Amino acid sequence: MNIVRFELRKFWRRKLFLWMTLIVFLCLTGMLVQNHLQKDAMKERALKIIQPIEKENDELYRSLQNKPSETQQLEHVNEMSQALFNWKAAILEEEWAQIPKYEHDFLVTLQRYSAQGGTFNALTGTDREKALLKNQWLLKEHMPYVDETYPLVPALFLKEAAAFLWALAGLVLLVLLFGNSFTMEHEQQTWRFLNTQPLAEWKIRFAKFASLVVVIFIYILAIIVLSLVGSWAFGSHTWLWDYPQVIQTGEKVSVITTASYVYRASVLFAAAGIFVFSILLFVSKWLKNTYLALFLTSILVLVGTLYSGGRSLWNPFRVFRFQELLLSLPNEVPLTTLLYGLFIAGLTNWLPSKSLLGGISLSNYMKPFRYPVRTVSFSLVWEVFVFEVQKNWRRGLLRYTLVFLSLMIFIGYYMLSLQTAEKKQHYFKDLSQTITLLEKDIIPTQQMQIDETKKSTQAVAGEEGYIKALTVLKEQLEKGKAAKSAFNNGNWQPLLAYQLFLNRWANKELDSGNIDFDISTLGTFSLGVGIAEKKWLLKHHIQPVISGDFVPTIHSHWEGNRPEKKWLKANEKLDNSGLFSLYHFFQYHLELVLIALLVILFGAGLAGERGKKNTLRFLRTQPLFVRQVFAGKLIYGAVISAFSLIGLIGVVVLTGTFGNRFGDWQYPILQYAEEGRGFNFIPLGVFLLQTALLSGLVLLFTIVLANIVALFCRNTLSVYAVTAIVILAGFFTSTQLADQVAYLSPFTYFNPFKIINGELAVLLNQTRLDWSHGLIVLGTSIILLSAMGTLLLKSK
Repeated sequence: MNIVRFELRKFWRRKLFLWMTLIVFLCLTGMLVQNHLQKDAMKERALKIIQPIEKENDELYRSLQNKPSETQQLEHVNEMSQALFNWKAAILEEEWAQIPKYEHDFLVTLQRYSAQGGTFNALTGTDREKALLKNQWLLKEHMPYVDETYPLVPALFLKEAAAFLWALAGLVLLVLLFGNSFTMEHEQQTWRFLNTQPLAEWKIRFAKFASLVVVIFIYILAIIVLSLVGSWAFGSHTWLWDYPQVIQTGEKVSVITTASYVYRASVLFAAAGIFVFSILLFVSKWLKNTYLALFLTSILVLVGTLYSGGRSLWNPFRVFRFQELLLSLPNEVPLTTLLYGLFIAGLTNWLPSKSLLGGISLSNYMKPFRYPVRTVSFSLVWEVFVFEVQKNWRRGLLRYTLVFLSLMIFIGYYMLSLQTAEKKQHYFKDLSQTITLLEKDIIPTQQMQIDETKKSTQAVAGEEGYIKALTVLKEQLEKGKAAKSAFNNGNWQPLLAYQLFLNRWANKELDSGNIDFDISTLGTFSLGVGIAEKKWLLKHHIQPVISGDFVPTIHSHWEGNRPEKKWLKANEKLDNSGLFSLYHFFQYHLELVLIALLVILFGAGLAGERGKKNTLRFLRTQPLFVRQVFAGKLIYGAVISAFSLIGLIGVVVLTGTFGNRFGDWQYPILQYAEEGRGFNFIPLGVFLLQTALLSGLVLLFTIVLANIVALFCRNTLSVYAVTAIVILAGFFTSTQLADQVAYLSPFTYFNPFKIINGELAVLLNQTRLDWSHGLIVLGTSIILLSAMGTLLLKSK
């Protein structure tokens, strides 16, 4: 127990608890500020929830008015209309306590309507069951309607905080702050001193592991206290611990309290944290370098989460699927993960300790570097640069990082290839089903309707509508058959013609009589984009990406979560060619992961020369100015980082090229126009060049910023933490608080993908937010920060 207290005191002396609390405080403050900014829009969000329900109810009323035989159903629809009217009025009057009552009236009437054989697609199946259970709970506990999207109620705000800080972000924070507890003793060679003490090695390792477990619970407690105090002080004074949270396991739906939800989240996070630290303890047994140990641990967790049997209760990596498990969590999951963690921690103490890759960590003797000594001031900067190159090459961290990242690229490409093949298979399977349905059901039924109309004495207008519909359906069948057969023979032009036909039909450009291809919720903007894209592909003879028939955009609006997710998945662009693999690399912001790793490697600056060994003191004895050391380190970090980014981009493209093909340089990528509802297309190759260039400048800016921060912080951990805080705070301020001048902030451009495609400019309504301004702002910021660092060290 004394050893555990000693480890905790070391954390306290290193101010790690202070940094942890500060970062958590800033995150919670940002969330609280954002929720306050969204407080006035609560009515709009509540109205948006009932909008699709209200629309379908109106359509039912109009259709049932012409059916005298359905008077009972019409009566129920009228009652639902009255309940919806009261519901909407309560929202407009902000009578939040009355909303559950009116919602209950609507749901009960809807149940009676369904019992009479009526259908209501806006609220069906488990969604209706969830709404009923939640509403019954609210009425039973006499609770009001609460905004769960941007909550200010303490219990719900803690739930929101838990979803972010008791998840992957929290694990990353704890590992970065406290993960060097094992390897630090070897790096600073204090392990030799510990071996002289009357303590067994397993006791020391166990004490370190136990102290990290204590840190996890301190972290959980800190989030609970700060979340509740902040939301109570600046939000609502009503706790609402019993507010209902709906969970689902298979087809079974149930309700738990928010307190139970938070408890489950904390247990899940604690189990995940213990398991991660046990893996880190295992890895650190042989890897004596902090960076490599943390990197390998993250790789093991990532690979284990992605490739292990995710649904098995005995799979410890399942615990990292936080959001999925919080809503359907069996109690065995944290228990089995905890047992695995304790087993790994115990096993580590019994295994022999021998350094792997020992040449990068400890060595009794190393040959000195050989290069000529210069005397000119500029050459001294060059000498520092060369020295940094040789020093970091000897450490080997960059080599191992690039090898690991290349392996991850290969694994990621393999997954992308499997998903691409599966998507293509599903698309043509659905196309075959559509063709069969048209041939055997829809077209014969339509023909039968025409024959019956001809026999009757009704107006010819009805027959004309059926004939137009039949003509369009036959054209769809013909184009669908041609698309399927031609694509199998390597000709994709008929497929594009078929997709263009569907987009034009959905956009009301074809007269289909009494059959309406209605996907109006997709929006005319998205349909216009789909039509223009297909015409571009046909004009330039470009092979299409098998991604569904339509193009999702930020202006697409769907009624309900399930149709949206299903449609987005079906129409998501997915391809494993070289250029499109790089497109996915930027689309999922993987360049930010690379930037973070390179900053850890090269962003410590002068802080890396401090610490217990404090090599900066030795450098001061040399015929060097500190500003020359700063300049040499800065140039080295910038140059090597830039070449690393270029090299990994090349690996992505070459992997896709050898795996499939290079790709089409002229493939159209949607670019939102400045006026908001307009658009144009940019060739894929140009899009990737611009995104890569902007990403490179973001990387250089981050390296320079970290080196500037290193002038004021004495240890590397502080440098990384402050740099991350500055970037996150800058991005939040630029995009949320100062959006009118967002184009002048370098932090706004930390989302290169959405800058190049114009999405961020439309969302912020900022016409100057484009890649050209990004180059100017980032380039200017890099120069100014570098000059500032030199001026700060002018006298040193």
